Amino acid sequence: MAVRRVAYLAMWSCACWAAPQPGTKEASGAPQRLPPALEVAETRELCTPLWGGLSSECMAALDGIYLHRDVTRNRHSEPLRDPADGDERRPWHPLPVEDRIVWHDVFSRPMELRHAVEDAMADSRCLATSSDALHGLREACAADAFARLSVLHRACGRILYWDGSEHHDGWAAEWALERQVLAEDAAPERYAQRLARLDESELHFAWRVAKCRVVPRESVARVIGLQVPHYRLGIQATELLVVAARLGSVWANTRVGGDGTELNAVARQNLALAYLRRAFGAAHDSPRMYLPYLLAARAYDLRADAQLDWSELDQRFSKAALESAQPTLKHLLRQGWQPMEERSSSADATWPWAMAPPVVDAKRIRQRLDQSGTMRWMYESGTEEWIDADGVNRVLRPDGSELTVYHGPLRDRQRPHLRSWLDEDGRRRWLDVNGVEHWIDADGIEHWVDFGGTEWILLPPESSPSIPRQK
Repeated sequence: MAVRRVAYLAMWSCACWAAPQPGTKEASGAPQRLPPALEVAETRELCTPLWGGLSSECMAALDGIYLHRDVTRNRHSEPLRDPADGDERRPWHPLPVEDRIVWHDVFSRPMELRHAVEDAMADSRCLATSSDALHGLREACAADAFARLSVLHRACGRILYWDGSEHHDGWAAEWALERQVLAEDAAPERYAQRLARLDESELHFAWRVAKCRVVPRESVARVIGLQVPHYRLGIQATELLVVAARLGSVWANTRVGGDGTELNAVARQNLALAYLRRAFGAAHDSPRMYLPYLLAARAYDLRADAQLDWSELDQRFSKAALESAQPTLKHLLRQGWQPMEERSSSADATWPWAMAPPVVDAKRIRQRLDQSGTMRWMYESGTEEWIDADGVNRVLRPDGSELTVYHGPLRDRQRPHLRSWLDEDGRRRWLDVNGVEHWIDADGIEHWVDFGGTEWILLPPESSPSIPRQK
């Protein structure tokens, strides 16, 4: 069935693609604007059928509209968002003065971006953690390549995951569903405006599908040195974006928030970017502080060589709101940066790098055969896990309730390894599908350390089967 619009925020919890508003300049210097309705209508007619194979004339027209457009535009064109809604409803943030990214930067040489990222990851200097803001290594560590590859993952990851899948009805069906939702939900006075936005969003998305289909799959393949997101569409946009920001990409720093450890590190390098990123979190968690943090970012940015474009700020906020924020702004500037609370979590020790953090706990898993001959994992908590005869991953809780799971240690262990080798003692080691290293000790027992700092010890199968616990 068609994939309906769903909450997609978990995967992008620290990322923020704030859209520039009317009047901002494109990276190329052209005024930023939506294509006129007539241009959209003519282009849609040229590209009919939109979800067939697009003609060369159609692609040339679409390239002319979109190829040199700022990538922060048309964020609403994702069906998982609301493609009939405008980007202007999102919290406003400034774009960099110079460090802009247009679609041409992303689609023209995708493999060069990939190779630059891999080369940087091979340099230990570039493995910045949350307490590092290595802005001085921006060029040496290819921060801009990380940022552009992040855009490529975000633009194409979901498209290539679902494109042609038997579990997806196709893009035509998905956008037909969007039109149905619009017809049912739109207030009459807003319908024409929202329909025009939907028409343009679908046009942009169709162009992006065509561009993504021809990028080398290797360019958007799993970057093994980075963790994968829990949503498991193979998209590492957030992880790449965080690395780009830590290594000094101004563009990336205008697109991502962060916790206390992250922002304190940025503040040691650039107070303007630190306050801007703090505003991202305030927009959702503490709206009253959103504008004061933005104004503090502007004050610090203008004291130095301004890196951010503040030309729209006075247009986006009322005079009353700006005046109301002044007392808080003066307090912020007077007291200076107050270090934020830093969490102490093993899960954050290396993120987003796919490397084992310090071990903080150890847990054992017993293995036994049940009466049907199926191997069951027995956790110390009393939970059991197994894969049934139909290949379904089952979990039985201590309270007797049973779950079907799609991802978990047992299921992941069945998936192809990313890499395997023999260590200096001739014992087998491998990276599982998540990039976690497993090893066999001298007693033949398997170990691995997850990204939360727990060392798992998988004991050999028990010699005598026991009767499975009933629900």
